[in-house]
Amino acid sequence: MHGNTYTVEEVARRLKLHVKTVLRHIREGRLRASKIGKSYRISGPDLNDFAGLAAPVAGQGEIVARTTSIVEVPGISAEFASRIATNLQALLISRGGHGQPMHLDTAYNPLESHLKIILVASPREAASVLEALDSFLGVAQ
Repeated sequence: MHGNTYTVEEVARRLKLHVKTVLRHIREGRLRASKIGKSYRISGPDLNDFAGLAAPVAGQGEIVARTTSIVEVPGISAEFASRIATNLQALLISRGGHGQPMHLDTAYNPLESHLKIILVASPREAASVLEALDSFLGVAQ
Protein backbone atom coordinates (compact mmCIF):
# COMPACT_ATOMS: atom_id res chain seq x y z
CA MET A 1 0.00 0.00 0.00
CA HIS A 2 3.02 2.33 -0.20
CA GLY A 3 3.34 5.26 -2.59
CA ASN A 4 0.00 5.01 -4.46
CA THR A 5 -3.22 7.00 -4.38
CA TYR A 6 -6.51 5.28 -3.65
CA THR A 7 -10.21 6.07 -4.03
CA VAL A 8 -12.61 5.74 -1.11
CA GLU A 9 -13.97 2.55 -2.65
CA GLU A 10 -10.48 1.03 -2.96
CA VAL A 11 -9.68 1.91 0.65
CA ALA A 12 -12.96 0.39 1.81
CA ARG A 13 -12.20 -2.81 -0.10
CA ARG A 14 -8.61 -3.01 1.19
CA LEU A 15 -9.60 -2.40 4.81
CA LYS A 16 -12.82 -4.45 4.58
CA LEU A 17 -14.93 -1.46 5.65
CA HIS A 18 -18.10 0.05 4.27
CA VAL A 19 -17.60 3.08 2.00
CA LYS A 20 -19.66 5.22 4.39
CA THR A 21 -17.35 4.22 7.26
CA VAL A 22 -14.31 5.37 5.27
CA LEU A 23 -16.05 8.66 4.45
CA ARG A 24 -16.91 9.14 8.13
CA HIS A 25 -13.24 8.62 9.07
CA ILE A 26 -12.27 11.24 6.47
CA ARG A 27 -14.86 13.76 7.72
CA GLU A 28 -13.80 13.22 11.33
CA GLY A 29 -10.15 13.79 10.40
CA ARG A 30 -8.95 10.30 11.32
CA LEU A 31 -8.04 9.47 7.72
CA ARG A 32 -6.30 12.16 5.68
CA ALA A 33 -7.61 12.60 2.15
CA SER A 34 -7.52 15.16 -0.64
CA LYS A 35 -10.74 16.21 -2.27
CA ILE A 36 -10.60 16.19 -6.05
CA GLY A 37 -13.84 17.41 -7.53
CA LYS A 38 -16.57 15.56 -5.67
CA SER A 39 -14.46 12.57 -4.66
CA TYR A 40 -11.61 11.90 -2.27
CA ARG A 41 -8.15 10.44 -2.89
CA ILE A 42 -6.09 8.86 -0.11
CA SER A 43 -2.31 8.61 -0.44
CA GLY A 44 -0.53 5.35 0.30
CA PRO A 45 1.39 6.79 3.28
CA ASP A 46 -1.81 8.28 4.76
CA LEU A 47 -3.57 4.95 4.34
CA ASN A 48 -0.65 3.15 6.00
CA ASP A 49 -0.69 5.60 8.92
CA PHE A 50 -4.42 5.08 9.36
CA ALA A 51 -4.11 1.29 9.10
CA GLY A 52 -1.13 1.22 11.46
CA LEU A 53 1.25 -0.25 8.91
CA ALA A 54 4.98 0.34 9.13
CA ALA A 55 6.99 2.05 6.42
CA PRO A 56 8.66 -0.20 3.83
CA VAL A 57 11.61 -2.27 5.00
CA ALA A 58 14.47 -3.75 3.00
CA GLY A 59 13.18 -5.99 0.26
CA GLN A 60 9.67 -4.52 0.38
CA GLY A 61 10.23 -1.09 -1.15
CA GLU A 62 12.62 1.78 -1.56
CA ILE A 63 15.29 2.13 1.10
CA VAL A 64 15.88 5.75 2.03
CA ALA A 65 19.33 6.52 3.39
CA ARG A 66 19.99 9.80 5.22
CA THR A 67 23.27 11.34 6.22
CA THR A 68 24.14 14.05 8.71
CA SER A 69 27.13 16.17 7.76
CA ILE A 70 28.80 18.64 10.09
CA VAL A 71 31.16 21.13 8.48
CA GLU A 72 33.31 23.49 10.52
CA VAL A 73 34.78 26.59 8.89
CA PRO A 74 37.23 28.35 11.23
CA GLY A 75 38.67 31.83 10.91
CA ILE A 76 36.02 33.61 8.85
CA SER A 77 34.25 36.91 9.33
CA ALA A 78 30.63 37.21 10.39
CA GLU A 79 29.82 38.79 7.01
CA PHE A 80 31.34 35.89 5.06
CA ALA A 81 29.63 33.35 7.34
CA SER A 82 26.31 35.10 6.64
CA ARG A 83 26.94 34.94 2.88
CA ILE A 84 27.71 31.22 3.11
CA ALA A 85 24.54 30.55 5.10
CA THR A 86 22.44 32.61 2.66
CA ASN A 87 23.91 30.88 -0.40
CA LEU A 88 23.36 27.42 1.07
CA GLN A 89 19.75 28.21 1.99
CA ALA A 90 19.19 29.59 -1.51
CA LEU A 91 20.63 26.38 -2.96
CA LEU A 92 18.22 24.28 -0.90
CA ILE A 93 15.26 26.46 -1.87
CA SER A 94 16.18 26.31 -5.55
CA ARG A 95 16.09 22.51 -5.40
CA GLY A 96 12.41 22.68 -4.48
CA GLY A 97 10.75 19.35 -3.72
CA HIS A 98 13.22 17.17 -5.61
CA GLY A 99 14.22 13.98 -3.84
CA GLN A 100 14.04 13.61 -0.09
CA PRO A 101 13.66 16.61 2.24
CA MET A 102 16.87 18.33 3.28
CA HIS A 103 17.56 20.25 6.46
CA LEU A 104 20.32 22.83 6.95
CA ASP A 105 21.35 24.73 10.07
CA THR A 106 24.22 27.16 10.52
CA ALA A 107 25.70 28.62 13.67
CA TYR A 108 28.38 31.31 13.86
CA ASN A 109 30.53 31.90 16.93
CA PRO A 110 31.83 35.49 16.69
CA LEU A 111 34.27 35.04 19.58
CA GLU A 112 36.15 32.33 17.69
CA SER A 113 35.24 33.45 14.13
CA HIS A 114 33.95 29.93 13.60
CA LEU A 115 31.03 28.74 11.42
CA LYS A 116 29.37 25.36 11.91
CA ILE A 117 27.09 23.94 9.20
CA ILE A 118 24.82 20.96 9.85
CA LEU A 119 23.22 19.29 6.84
CA VAL A 120 20.77 16.37 6.89
CA ALA A 121 19.98 14.93 3.45
CA SER A 122 20.26 11.87 1.26
CA PRO A 123 23.90 10.95 0.56
CA ARG A 124 23.65 12.11 -3.07
CA GLU A 125 22.04 15.45 -2.21
CA ALA A 126 24.46 16.02 0.69
CA ALA A 127 27.39 15.40 -1.65
CA SER A 128 25.98 17.92 -4.11
CA VAL A 129 25.54 20.59 -1.42
CA LEU A 130 28.99 19.90 0.04
CA GLU A 131 30.56 20.23 -3.42
CA ALA A 132 28.81 23.59 -3.85
CA LEU A 133 30.09 24.67 -0.43
CA ASP A 134 33.61 23.57 -1.33
CA SER A 135 33.45 25.56 -4.57
CA PHE A 136 32.13 28.62 -2.75
CA LEU A 137 34.89 28.43 -0.15
CA GLY A 138 37.54 27.89 -2.87
CA VAL A 139 36.40 30.97 -4.80
CA ALA A 140 36.50 33.10 -1.66
CA GLN A 141 40.16 32.34 -0.93
